[in-house]
Amino acid sequence: DLINKAIDEGVKYLLAKQHIDGSWLGDSSRYRNGQTALSVYTLLKSGVSPNNEAIQNALMYLGESPTSMTYSAGCHLMALSVLPGNGSLAWMEEILGDLLSWQKRDGSWAYPTGGPDLSCTQFAALGLRAAAQKGLTIPDKVWIDLAQGVRNYQLKKEKVDAPLSPGE
Repeated sequence: DLINKAIDEGVKYLLAKQHIDGSWLGDSSRYRNGQTALSVYTLLKSGVSPNNEAIQNALMYLGESPTSMTYSAGCHLMALSVLPGNGSLAWMEEILGDLLSWQKRDGSWAYPTGGPDLSCTQFAALGLRAAAQKGLTIPDKVWIDLAQGVRNYQLKKEKVDAPLSPGE
């Protein structure tokens, strides 16, 4: 069917774009770990075996390149969470510890040198969810602060005029 064909084409594309060091390069070399982890996650979720050479090379690259960015940590946790078994738990705990230490007082996350950022907060939440699904413990306060931090981004409710119906 068309969906499976599209997935297969996406897998072929990703495999063709992998660098010799096992990484994938996104828009910026600063986020190479994030792009690599997201590519691993995508390939695994698309049915590529964890024993595939591309996956193993990417995991080796990630193991030699510690992550220092929220986006990358979230993607890294997502990728490790879909590996079978519990062999990645210690690695996930290490990344999770970093991610938890980067949470801002308002409950959100940011780029290392910037202020709170909703995109970083989203990837932190995805990483937290992946870690929790793999069985790692996330303190309740982290979730509560995260929810409050996201609420801070919402605009106050404003009155909006109803759209005109056709013909008006």
